[in-house]
Amino acid sequence: MLNNSIRKKLGSRAGESIAETLVALLISALAIVMLAGAVFSGSNIVRRSRAVLDDYYSSNEDIATVDGSWSTDSITITETGTTDPKKFTISVKSYTNDTFQGNTVKAYILNK
Repeated sequence: MLNNSIRKKLGSRAGESIAETLVALLISALAIVMLAGAVFSGSNIVRRSRAVLDDYYSSNEDIATVDGSWSTDSITITETGTTDPKKFTISVKSYTNDTFQGNTVKAYILNK
């Protein structure tokens, strides 16, 4: 009996209906639209991140090219997690650069 049903399907001349074809076309069109949206969103994300990175790198270049107006500061480091914490104080040179996205950019160099 199974053999007969397979033979009928193989010998059938019936094609796909117009409804099946239209549904397959609609699904394909939706997939293409979703792919285009993903590509557009991805390019926007890349463009915005590139702008932020350019700002960051230009701020770092400003710090690296400073040749004067450094001040001397002391940084105190306190050990934690012990009953008798130790404190270390180191002397550093510091330079306060402009702000980057609302945060003050400050560079430190150890004094020798």
